[in-house]
Amino acid sequence: MEEIYNVWRYEVNDTLYTDETIASITASNGSGKNFRQDYLDIVRSIPGLGIHPNIIPRTKKISEIKTDDEKNPALLFNMEAAYENGLRSKGVVMDNSTLLCILVVLQKYDDITTLDLADSQLTNQSINILAKYLPETSITTLNLDYNKNINDNCENLISATHGSKLVSISLRGCNLIDDTIKRIVEKLWINGSLNELNLFNNKISDAGGHLLSRMLRYNHSIKKLYLGSNHMSSSSFIKFAIAVSCEYGPISSEEKEERNKVWKLQEKNPFTGGDAGGGKK
Repeated sequence: MEEIYNVWRYEVNDTLYTDETIASITASNGSGKNFRQDYLDIVRSIPGLGIHPNIIPRTKKISEIKTDDEKNPALLFNMEAAYENGLRSKGVVMDNSTLLCILVVLQKYDDITTLDLADSQLTNQSINILAKYLPETSITTLNLDYNKNINDNCENLISATHGSKLVSISLRGCNLIDDTIKRIVEKLWINGSLNELNLFNNKISDAGGHLLSRMLRYNHSIKKLYLGSNHMSSSSFIKFAIAVSCEYGPISSEEKEERNKVWKLQEKNPFTGGDAGGGKK
């Protein structure tokens, strides 16, 4: 087994992410008994792919590893490290091949329900991978905090009509702008599984705030919405107060039109079985 440990020095190499690599990774069939061993088995099959230090922790710091240590590689990794229902990889770049490996292995592990990829320098391509393969796992809580290059398509992670199972997603400090919020709101116009959305510390102005407040008139699955440290004025908070108020007055013709659109969307909603919902929170 020594040949697998020439990849213990993890280096990001997204040139590895080819159609051939994708086919090889997705064809893998893990045991479902040891997450890290299943992940390692896939890494062995991809020449040039390194072992991510947050997925299989090293028992020694790189500066402490000596040449003799590499001759006994089993001592370099903690294969039995606990993950306590969650897989966490903060602060280390996550390349796309490694991300796909993780998602494929996760399909065998119903007990892992949290995935934390905060500050992993994810890209729009990374989001595409997550959107495609995450619904095939048991992940219900996703943390993408401080990934600053996911503005173009992060909304695809929360679409009920695309099979999202997420109950909670955190997008703190991701430089999200109003255009991104507009697309997120479009995905959340219908009730889905998501009940917690963290948008703290982004670049959301009153325009984005108003869109979010209107969304709350229709989506009754959102229970927690975090919006601190954005660029919204008191105008936005008045809109939010109106949106969730039971004393809200007669609806406008524009809101009637919006409700008709929502009801049509709800007819195809897998989470409500066609129940249109709508109305007040």
